[in-house]
Amino acid sequence: MAQVEPQMMANMVQIIDVCTKRGAFEGQELVGVATVRQFLVEKIQEDQPAQDPVGQSVADLPAEATEQ
Repeated sequence: MAQVEPQMMANMVQIIDVCTKRGAFEGQELVGVATVRQFLVEKIQEDQPAQDPVGQSVADLPAEATEQ
């Protein structure tokens, strides 16, 4: 299985966040999107101290962002 770098996973989380803010997902899709996002956040946190593109530690992500 291919390995995905923590930085790439952080980018995926940001893409999900942007798409969600722009209303790209319908209601019935949100559970699946949130599940994928939570999986990515957990994997990133396992690889601490991975940094997101704006320099914040993934551990600094807002709690509500990881509870979706």
